[in-house]
Amino acid sequence: MFGVASANALRGLRGGSRVFGALSKTTTTQRRLLSSTQSRQASKIIHFTKCSSPELDETLKTIREQLILPVYLPVEQRKKIYSEKNKAALDRDPITVEIDGEVVQFGYRDMMQLPNTRYLMKQAITAMKTPADFNNLWPLLEGVCFQAGRQMPPMVFRRALRKADNAGCLGVILECVKNVKKTKFRLDDHELVAHLLLAIQRVAFRSGWQEQETVRALKRVQLVLDLLEGEPEHQEWVKRNTKVKFAYPFHRDPIFLAAGLHMGAALALKHHKGKDMDGVAGYARQLVALWPESAGLLELQPKSAFVVDGVDYLMNPQQTITIGSVVVSALRLAAKVVEPELAAELEKRAALVQPEVDRAVAELDDGRREWFLELAGHKELFGPESLLA
Repeated sequence: MFGVASANALRGLRGGSRVFGALSKTTTTQRRLLSSTQSRQASKIIHFTKCSSPELDETLKTIREQLILPVYLPVEQRKKIYSEKNKAALDRDPITVEIDGEVVQFGYRDMMQLPNTRYLMKQAITAMKTPADFNNLWPLLEGVCFQAGRQMPPMVFRRALRKADNAGCLGVILECVKNVKKTKFRLDDHELVAHLLLAIQRVAFRSGWQEQETVRALKRVQLVLDLLEGEPEHQEWVKRNTKVKFAYPFHRDPIFLAAGLHMGAALALKHHKGKDMDGVAGYARQLVALWPESAGLLELQPKSAFVVDGVDYLMNPQQTITIGSVVVSALRLAAKVVEPELAAELEKRAALVQPEVDRAVAELDDGRREWFLELAGHKELFGPESLLA
């Protein structure tokens, strides 16, 4: 581990035999040098474990060597390796440091030849296919986004979610989200949050609403909503997305609240003989209070929010179908659980969303319609053996 009290945490050597003065003179000097990069240092050096493909291993190695490891150098030494005037000297005698027992050499690096960070991140995440691969997601994000301080656009995190979901690794995403201070996996993008909650719900309804899976899904939804409300790191969208004015804070967005309503209602109907044991009425009252009774799914946000990195994704027919379908299912399942007056309010809103979904279905190509509806879970949500049948 890095530590001021440890004289061996970071030692600078030159040529392997003589000590590089700026890194080794005294404990006081070490303390000063360490403090200059303290804000970007983790408790230990980033390592990646073996992956399912040599290509992914090589990409992660490049990211580690080119983007992450230089951060462990004190600022002045970091500047030297990127300065062309030091090229000849560094070619002869590279800066060598020992970090947590690992000896790392730094020669001259041409800033113009450094790999593009976003390209490398896309390449790495796209290549992840197995649980072993996704074990490297947290260290990848911590190394690049936290230690190296590189900001990634929402599409990077959307890609990570999509790939992890396909690999059955949603748990990895949730760990990254919970530890946002280290991973910078922020839930500050509407599309990202919508698809995370959709992925959580999908596991439950594709299992046939098995109790264990549905209980786990409800807990995961509640975790996401709690993080959206209570973790400042997940509220960065307020600061960064100043051009988009959303109608609701994310933790009170009806689309997102519907996920908790959905899982609670499914548990009540499938496993509790219709009894509300998981806060269905509470979710329903909150949702009805926030959702105007005359608004459909596409009318919950102002027109100004239908822009890139806002909610424009909902205008895509496939997105309208996938998001709208789980919302309709949530509203109609909950209407079977709560008292009649509240049920009527839920049905009003479901009746406004259903035509939006139907229009989106009609826009799909005939050859892809059945395939996509199966992909979106229509059989599980609305088929003859569904909870709504």
